[in-house]
Amino acid sequence: AAIAAALKDPDNQVQRRALQLVEHLGPMAGAVADAVLALHGGQDNVLTRSSIIALGDMASAADRVVPVLAADLDKTDPQKPDLQFLAMAALRKMGPSAKDAIPALQSKVAKSENPDINRLLADTLLHLKPALPLKGADTNVVCTEGTSIRVELPVSNADSNTIVKTIVVDQPAHGQVSIDPWRATRIADYHAYLGYAGKDTFTWKAWNDVANPGGQDENLKSPKATVTIEI
Repeated sequence: AAIAAALKDPDNQVQRRALQLVEHLGPMAGAVADAVLALHGGQDNVLTRSSIIALGDMASAADRVVPVLAADLDKTDPQKPDLQFLAMAALRKMGPSAKDAIPALQSKVAKSENPDINRLLADTLLHLKPALPLKGADTNVVCTEGTSIRVELPVSNADSNTIVKTIVVDQPAHGQVSIDPWRATRIADYHAYLGYAGKDTFTWKAWNDVANPGGQDENLKSPKATVTIEI
């Protein structure tokens, strides 16, 4: 609510600071989409640029945001020469949720004779194309009580444009497991407690951080996979 109010403040400096805070709203950023779009259409060049950057965090409001960013791809205002690049960066950040901009990007590729711009357009198209859902495989490992092991978490359907991240869903009953959710890692660290011999398990999921930044959309995560530890 405070950010939404600041975006409508008559002081441009307050509006600029509010735009910088939009990324911290996470999946709630779409709630201020209308206020950001209003700034995008204004006369202040700095606010226009900052608003485009903020729109990249609004995948949940893609129906309103993507048409505006797609239109920015064709703008050649000499006072705002970087709008096209900012719009492409915002679309890449939104990922497949911005897929409705694909026709505009393809049209831009057909018209452009600038190889540098064409490379950026091609890269943006790769980010917008829906990725195959990731799949995790069940794993069996052996660990001695009171010791730790590193467990590789096998993930399929990942290509060169995929940033795989993983997270523990169900903790083990007879040990402790950790995965750093902010690093692109497929490794879990498991520690077996003393005084237990038998089987232990934990479950995990994976997601493509390009298509699903921060794993915010549960529907874009892989089904649960299970690691079984023989202690």
